[in-house]
Amino acid sequence: MESTQQRRITRHRELRACTVCRKRKLKCDLKLPCSSCIRRNEAAACVYSRKGFEGSQAERSGDQNRLSAAARLEHLEQLVQQPSQPQEAPVIVEDSNVFQTGRVGVSQGAVHNGATHWSAMLDDIEELRTVITEYDNIDGVRPEFIGTHEDSIDYLFSAKDSSLTFHQILSQLLPPKIKVDRLVGAYFRTKTVVAPLVHTAQFRQYYQSFWANPYNASPLWTSMLFSILDIATRAVSTKSVTDEEGSIERYDIAAAQCLVAGDYHRPQQFSVEALLLLIHAKCLAGLDLSSSIAILLGTLVRLATVMGYHRDADISGRRFSAFEGEMRRRTWSMLMQIDMLVSFQLGLPSNIQFPT
Repeated sequence: MESTQQRRITRHRELRACTVCRKRKLKCDLKLPCSSCIRRNEAAACVYSRKGFEGSQAERSGDQNRLSAAARLEHLEQLVQQPSQPQEAPVIVEDSNVFQTGRVGVSQGAVHNGATHWSAMLDDIEELRTVITEYDNIDGVRPEFIGTHEDSIDYLFSAKDSSLTFHQILSQLLPPKIKVDRLVGAYFRTKTVVAPLVHTAQFRQYYQSFWANPYNASPLWTSMLFSILDIATRAVSTKSVTDEEGSIERYDIAAAQCLVAGDYHRPQQFSVEALLLLIHAKCLAGLDLSSSIAILLGTLVRLATVMGYHRDADISGRRFSAFEGEMRRRTWSMLMQIDMLVSFQLGLPSNIQFPT
């Protein structure tokens, strides 16, 4: 029974014509752009489908984009060449019979083609075409842009096991003092990245006490130190400071693990400052912010509100020194700014209602 029936064989034939000619059922000469699209002034729409070819979806998408870009370049080149007629351009020169003011004469001569001239534009188009051709053999996303590094925020949300004790964090992740001194000095010299909540004189006191006995220091303050090292490593590009490629990621993770070791979610000294400095380092790392930063900001705003950072120190009812009150104002002001910027970047409502 089966032998008498004809088996249907499906062949994936290669689609040779461009999409416009295939839709209109016209003959296509397989050029880019083809002659039919050029006659109809549709060179920009002349693209070839890669559906019949073998390959992944990323490869087909990349080829389609390159073909479309090449077609648009061809169309742009034709538009630029249309008004270019082989004629000598007139040059306006001053008439020798007129002194300073009066009539000017027109004569024929050489013309200097500036950067905005159509011939210079053709050179730029040809250079861009060369760049597109160089990337024809690159398929998909280049591996160096694939995000394979672990995120330090995962440790704060218990998405990754952070079983290291504070002693283990210091012994495994803290660099030598001479390198830490170099990075801390670079951080304070780069004034554009220094957070307002970091006071130089106060930080120096805690820094000296830390090196006197590192294992008895506050894990939350140590998290601030690792965040400063993270920011300094990103801000300074000299090889004398940044020696290994994975140092930035290591400082980032060390800061998060110190936050976990110090129970950052409890209202205590340095909890708000340490978490805010970690978020600040994340924002300085790049413009592509993740939604986890917004979630972490919501936790930080709640924690700062519980600790009364949203109230002015003079009317909060608690006794703060003038220095402590000013540092709390700086911390809350920086928190409001980062919350507003992150919310604007991610298209989310702000966690802080104004005025507060």
